[in-house]
Amino acid sequence: MSIRGKFFLGLSSLIYSSQTIIRFLFLKQQEQLNKDSDVVVSLTTFPPRIKHVILTLKSILTQSVKPNQVILYLSKDEFGDQEIPVSLLKLKKYGVTIEFVDGNIKSYKKLLYAKKTYPKKNIVTADDDVCYPFRWLENLIKESKKNPDDIIFYRGHLMCDQNRKLLPYKKMLELDSSGVKSSFDFLPTGIGGILYPPESMHQDWDNMELINKLAPNADDIWFKAMTLLSGRKCTRVNDFNILFPPVLGSQKQSLKKINVDSSENNNDKQLNMVFKYYGLMGKIYDI
Repeated sequence: MSIRGKFFLGLSSLIYSSQTIIRFLFLKQQEQLNKDSDVVVSLTTFPPRIKHVILTLKSILTQSVKPNQVILYLSKDEFGDQEIPVSLLKLKKYGVTIEFVDGNIKSYKKLLYAKKTYPKKNIVTADDDVCYPFRWLENLIKESKKNPDDIIFYRGHLMCDQNRKLLPYKKMLELDSSGVKSSFDFLPTGIGGILYPPESMHQDWDNMELINKLAPNADDIWFKAMTLLSGRKCTRVNDFNILFPPVLGSQKQSLKKINVDSSENNNDKQLNMVFKYYGLMGKIYDI
């Protein structure tokens, strides 16, 4: 990203953060949930970001529409001896559920556990380092009502070139997808938030043996394959990508550095392993 781009992203982060803080100041100290909603918002974090996720949660609690649940999954392996910030614990009275889980399945925590607990709900996954705008959830839900069988997202990339060949991951990031609204070819990325309808995945969706073997650090790729095998299209809220600003100071450590910037091209390895295993190479348009 250019210096100019980074400047405006940082400015947007300050604006979104300020708006969230102001909205939260006027929030009543009571549960901010809608028990009639069929939407559960789920996310996870790890120790270096535990303070940053507080602002993310506040941005979710102050949405224009309220979900049925807001759940933060934390690994006992990572947080067993870690002190949870008081400001995070205080969010429980606003409706945030903090679940401590055994083991550590990394970013998979934000979907696997929620999907198992709420199999009949729409699960919306959120990242732990983003300040989401006021109508973020409302727009996901509106688009889902128009396309109830589809995976709904804000930000993603087309996976294939004009010859229907699977692109290297970095090439996907460079490909202009503006104007495309819905496609089997889309790979949604978690940073913008993704809505998964009930029963929208292949039966292997929670097979940890295969996950650890094929895509241990690439939940977006794994769940793309699972929804593709289930015959589900991916529909974008807009016909262009939106990059929501990160919480300031939250980007010092992330999976992106491991997967995209690594010389080992981990995303490409995992993408190829998953798609070869399930015979998806060259079949994206044929589902």
